[in-house]
Amino acid sequence: MSSKTNNDPNKYEQIRQIVQRDLGSRGITRMFDRESTILESMSKNILNSKLGICIVTGFYISSAGIGETDGPHGTIFLAKAIQLLRPSLPIHILTDSSSSESLKRGLRHSNLSDVVKLHVPENEEQFSELENTLAGGIDRLVSIERCGHNKNGEYRSMSSKNITQNTLPFDRLFGEWSKNNNVMTMAIGDGGNEIGMGKFYDIIVTDINFGEVIACTVETDLVMCVGVSNWGGYAIAAAMMIDEQIQNNTRLMENIDWFRSENQSVILDEIIKGGCVDGISGKIERKVDGLDFDSVHAEMIDLIMDIVIL
Repeated sequence: MSSKTNNDPNKYEQIRQIVQRDLGSRGITRMFDRESTILESMSKNILNSKLGICIVTGFYISSAGIGETDGPHGTIFLAKAIQLLRPSLPIHILTDSSSSESLKRGLRHSNLSDVVKLHVPENEEQFSELENTLAGGIDRLVSIERCGHNKNGEYRSMSSKNITQNTLPFDRLFGEWSKNNNVMTMAIGDGGNEIGMGKFYDIIVTDINFGEVIACTVETDLVMCVGVSNWGGYAIAAAMMIDEQIQNNTRLMENIDWFRSENQSVILDEIIKGGCVDGISGKIERKVDGLDFDSVHAEMIDLIMDIVIL
């Protein structure tokens, strides 16, 4: 197959249609971009990074006192694609203690522990130190399912529970800090309370339950709303592979099976063993946002990867 055929713009649109589905009936459809350019833009901006990239994730579930399965999986999936396509590019992941063990286990199983720098600040003082560390070391910042503050500076769950005491202000990086350090910002969300969703503030207030209370006010340079935030990580990774014409990339093709659902199922198990729970039920189970992994997410992953390699 020629590289020209592989780099088909229609593939971005096919992937967008797969991930921009409201299977959880949250009322997010008006936040879907009815075009494929957002995926291509995110992909190209990550691939064009010169300094490094930091992915921010981890969403606290108050009923369980731990992080959720949505976010870490998509983060690891994207980090693996970056590592294979840009092996010399520094990769950072920023999370908090409620999601750190799940990410450690998932990264270890993905052979990324020695490649990705995982940052887990325990308090605002440590986070401030990290801001200084990252300054000048990255030029791309991506959020995947990370709560952003509302109009009152609070962090709220989809059911409007106040999780401010358990959420460090990582969204601060996406404001003046990113502008002052020439960092391009991108975000993935699926409900309205995540970093980046400030772009859709008026829609969230009217269309989403508790919208006026939970709506995030933080905007990013690029943002994509999807049915489940992990799907956004899968989609960006896939778009990167399309951009790079993967069948001409021996390194990636040798590892392509890593991205298939059979392996991703095992990585999800590692994330669950690390403590992360389903964000809807608050229980330890093989679900993400209330949707069964094997019957929904696994099929989603393989559909996306079929588009990439065909």
